[in-house]
Amino acid sequence: MKNKIKIIILTIVIVLPSILKADTTHYKNILVGDRAANMAGAFIGLSDDSSGCYYNPAGISYTVGTNLSGSVNAYHIQHSKYDDAIRGYDWKRNSAELLPNFFGVIKNHGKHSFGLSVVVPDSFVQHQDQEIDDLPASGGMEAIKRYTLNRHEEDSTTISGITYAYEFNPSLAVGATLNYFHRKYRMGNNQTLMYEDNTFVGSFYNSSWGEKGIYPKIGVRWAPHEKVNFGLTISKIFIIESRWDSMSQIKERNSSDLVYSKNDSKVQRSTPFELGIGMALLPFSDTIFTFDVNLYTDPGINEFAPYGYDSVLNFSFAVEYAINKKNVVRLGYFTNNTAAPMPNDNTKGLEHIDMWGISTGYSIHNESTSFTVGMVYSKGAGTAQIYDNSSRIVNLNRYSLTGLLSTNYKL
Repeated sequence: MKNKIKIIILTIVIVLPSILKADTTHYKNILVGDRAANMAGAFIGLSDDSSGCYYNPAGISYTVGTNLSGSVNAYHIQHSKYDDAIRGYDWKRNSAELLPNFFGVIKNHGKHSFGLSVVVPDSFVQHQDQEIDDLPASGGMEAIKRYTLNRHEEDSTTISGITYAYEFNPSLAVGATLNYFHRKYRMGNNQTLMYEDNTFVGSFYNSSWGEKGIYPKIGVRWAPHEKVNFGLTISKIFIIESRWDSMSQIKERNSSDLVYSKNDSKVQRSTPFELGIGMALLPFSDTIFTFDVNLYTDPGINEFAPYGYDSVLNFSFAVEYAINKKNVVRLGYFTNNTAAPMPNDNTKGLEHIDMWGISTGYSIHNESTSFTVGMVYSKGAGTAQIYDNSSRIVNLNRYSLTGLLSTNYKL
């Protein structure tokens, strides 16, 4: 029966469910914070505001007074296009949402600093209704009168934690953040094919995936010179609870019966160690340059990644320029490379796409508050395998655009 279901799914051009689940191979999908996001996430060497709880907990030692900030991705869109995916037609996926992605507060007590933060480093909501008429015969399969796809997908990660930092002296501080990690994913994928004789087959698939864990991060910030800062962080997500459930129903041609199947798994996903190194140069009183390198190790083969992962290096750099005491502009560049291996004739269900992006923003300051607006744009091209039981590779293009709004208060 299982082999029969697989043949049916392949025949009606079902998109592989595993490739549609949450993205676990990119680590920089959404930039966090206000100033940090405007600077392409190149913030390990500074981290001197509440977003330091996320980037480098040691940096919050150098925040003056009590700092409270929040940011909203005013509008986040993502577009993906799989070339020639459905018998000569492109398959397009779009996501758009309003997303609050950071809140943080810091309180200093002498050499001791404490922080609380809530971060949404990755989130998207996609809904797709696609209908294609008159698909030609292909690969021994007959022509299709009408193909219909109705699909909804949600993926959201939330990280909330407490931070402590200690300042040994004006040039050296250490800190740690203990985060609670929570990821929730849901997907519904319904497809039908109507043939020229008005008979049809259909697939109705739903899945959900939830993860819980802890996410500690340890950081150091060192300033060997008044114009140079260095930062170092190490972190890892430890999954302590995971559950994946799926349900599918297949309607066969010339039959009113539905073939039902249900699966579940509690296997916990492997995660990489994360090493971050950052530098901030302050050559002039009105200019700051920042550079970050982030390394993500290969966590190994597991049920979610039968072909394993690649180690990943991401880079980011930025410049901040103060026009005057009240007006500041920023510009940055970053990479968001994938940990997925390159698809080949011996693999199935892989999606390999390296991304790069730019960020920019403007802040206006007064004595106790600041308001920031900005934009982040990223794009990339790669390849993907999107068919069940097939190694066929198609070209993939993707871009995303995020508008940023944030405010910061010093109490």
